[in-house]
Amino acid sequence: MATRIFTGLLLTAIFMGIDLFAPIWGLQAFLGFAGILAASELCRLGGRGVRTTDQWVAVIAVLVLLLGSAFGLPALPVFAGLSGMILLYVLFTYKPMDTAGQRAVSVLATTAYIGVFFSAFMRLAAVPHDKGRYLVLIAAAVAFLGDTAAYFGGKAMGRHKLWPAVSPKKTWEGSFSGILGSILGALAVKWLFDTGFGYVGLIVFAIIGGALGQMGDLVESVFKRSAGVKDSGTLLPGHGGVYDRVDAFMFTGAALYLWWTLIGWL
Repeated sequence: MATRIFTGLLLTAIFMGIDLFAPIWGLQAFLGFAGILAASELCRLGGRGVRTTDQWVAVIAVLVLLLGSAFGLPALPVFAGLSGMILLYVLFTYKPMDTAGQRAVSVLATTAYIGVFFSAFMRLAAVPHDKGRYLVLIAAAVAFLGDTAAYFGGKAMGRHKLWPAVSPKKTWEGSFSGILGSILGALAVKWLFDTGFGYVGLIVFAIIGGALGQMGDLVESVFKRSAGVKDSGTLLPGHGGVYDRVDAFMFTGAALYLWWTLIGWL
């Protein structure tokens, strides 16, 4: 537990320092680097037959998507072009045939999932007048404080299983605690920084984003249980891999990007 707390505090300090003080391109680079590491881990969870070269193809494809988004290119057309190249790559490296289809799906799914979701962060960070910094910070607070509150709330009060076939330890009590933590996280950003965002929008988004973040966590649980592993990686002591840390963050960030794009206020 001490290792987990220390790593969490260190990551929080690094993230907040970059989010608040680095140039926007520096924040985008930091988020993109996290996305690339997560992509490598997720592709490896594809299971039997996935090669190191497949991971590199997925990482390069995600990098192209993120660079395109950082320069204002729409993610979906870029992904469509990358998909064709990925399929050609598998076509010319098909041996052994019995794992070729699984490898193709793993690389394509990684590129779509990580690349498109993290592309939302590239655009979110670029929202003018420093609002992008606070939007990214809100997404992080909703995800990470929600996750922390769910963990401790489940430990203290957990009785009723949420979805035991997917994640045996998660409970409804922990889930509701997580939503409260997400609300407090969003409000904390407002209280600590002059964001100009209102209470109603923040609370409504925190509820929606917090729930989606928990679903993102459950999605990763499906991947890990399917692959028969506890964590996506070992890079972060006490936390597992990078994907283990950003599974909920990806969902809250993408949700906030859509919220801001379609509704335009918080």
